[in-house]
Amino acid sequence: MDLSCCLLKSYPVMKIRLLSLALVPLMLAGCNHAARHEMGGNAPVAEEFVALKTLSGTSWILISLEGLPLAPIASDAAPLSLEFSTDAKEVIGYSGVNRFAGRYDQEGASLQFGPLSLTRRIGPADLQEIEGRFTRILSGASGWRQNGKTLQLLVAGRVGAILAPAASTK
Repeated sequence: MDLSCCLLKSYPVMKIRLLSLALVPLMLAGCNHAARHEMGGNAPVAEEFVALKTLSGTSWILISLEGLPLAPIASDAAPLSLEFSTDAKEVIGYSGVNRFAGRYDQEGASLQFGPLSLTRRIGPADLQEIEGRFTRILSGASGWRQNGKTLQLLVAGRVGAILAPAASTK
């Protein structure tokens, strides 16, 4: 049997395989872009992983509410966020339309937020709806757990929100 005959017959298959391999980096880059887009436009997300014992001094970006990925928001909009202070049991954040601040109490896996003070801005209806869901989850939070790099806020034993670590701006 002639070797050139076999090579010619398999040429289209080899061409498809090579093309597929060439597209893998492009597909991975697109997935990374989509993941960052889901995290609030161009919001910087931390790359390193650290197992947490306390939430003190950590900053987070909301990526999922009540089991659904957060809908993409405008690239110039601030990401929905949550930041735990290092020196006091205070939390600050942005909930889509308004900024908020309040107290939190964390002991082990238990987590509760005290009353949150929100600014009183009015925004688009879709963002106000997301803000209402986010602040209800914060108000009803009873615990937290870390799942890989993400923080899960628990409400009545279920995951209410998932947050990704925010990149340090220091």
